[in-house]
Amino acid sequence: MASSLVAAEPSGVQSPRPVRLILCVLGPANWLTAAARCVRDFGRGFRFDEEFSAEGWDDRMPASFGVSWNQIPPTFDEDDLTAIIDHRSLAYALSEPMSPPNSLTAAADAVRLVDRLIKVGAIACKCETGGVAHGVRHWRRFAEGLNNPSHSARNRILYRALVRRPLDDEGVLYSAGMHSLGLPDIDYRGRRDLLAATAMIDRVGLAALAGEAIELRHRPCTHYSPDALLYNPYGNWLIDETGQ
Repeated sequence: MASSLVAAEPSGVQSPRPVRLILCVLGPANWLTAAARCVRDFGRGFRFDEEFSAEGWDDRMPASFGVSWNQIPPTFDEDDLTAIIDHRSLAYALSEPMSPPNSLTAAADAVRLVDRLIKVGAIACKCETGGVAHGVRHWRRFAEGLNNPSHSARNRILYRALVRRPLDDEGVLYSAGMHSLGLPDIDYRGRRDLLAATAMIDRVGLAALAGEAIELRHRPCTHYSPDALLYNPYGNWLIDETGQ
């Protein structure tokens, strides 16, 4: 079913550099051999990163996952928090470079790969390209949901799985990770509360995934430097309710 997913490329927006999906996966001790085999057997353009994957406790992970947990609504629990403390191996998996026409297929494959890794022992995962982490139960639900025959339902799953929102940059709320789906991210500037602003961001993101025309001001991504994983080379759409 993933092959039927096609990202809509926004008019006039071109990516100056390739985008890759990057998964950070934690596991128990002596797990990397199984993780590498799982990624290799899965294929579909994904590769196991030998350089940065490592056995042992990584003291960066509690803070890294701590700032990445999806919060609206929360998709993690106490068991997931404990798993970060208990991890004893760290694996990275990378997709091939993506372009808008194949982004959603690669995104669906990334969610399915996380599910495969959990089945062989992974205890935590976050998508580095979206800066978003979910608990293992939610990753498995996302993968199961991709069997839904509804195109819109699958798009919603990929959006929830791989896009972080909202983040805050000097009063501008924004999404991160839409470049993994071949599209610009969404900024919100206005007076709505957090939940209402997030709902507006979500409405635009899902409309874009459905191929609807987005009649908003487009601007380059300014939240991150071009070498950052969360930098969106497709730019950002701005919802501006300030009247300025």
